Amino acid sequence: TLFRSAKVDTQHKEITGQTTSLSLFAVMWRLGGDVNGDFTVNLIDAILLSMSYHATPQDPSWNPNADMNNDNTMNLLDAIILSANYLRTA
Repeated sequence: TLFRSAKVDTQHKEITGQTTSLSLFAVMWRLGGDVNGDFTVNLIDAILLSMSYHATPQDPSWNPNADMNNDNTMNLLDAIILSANYLRTA
């Protein structure tokens, strides 16, 4: 068995536990489109994404949290992911 124990904390969106080697692990997840990490996809997230639109990691306006599909560019694909989850909460 890889995991000795695991605990899911839905309030803080975190999974913690121990592996069989006694090392600790933690997993965090984010709702697609939740740019600011408040567990809700809303107008604030859309504004933050728009501020980074067409940005790449070399640009000063780059916001890695707005790169929903991790392709290193802010574009329509990221906006589609945000819009698919608009007004959802995690």
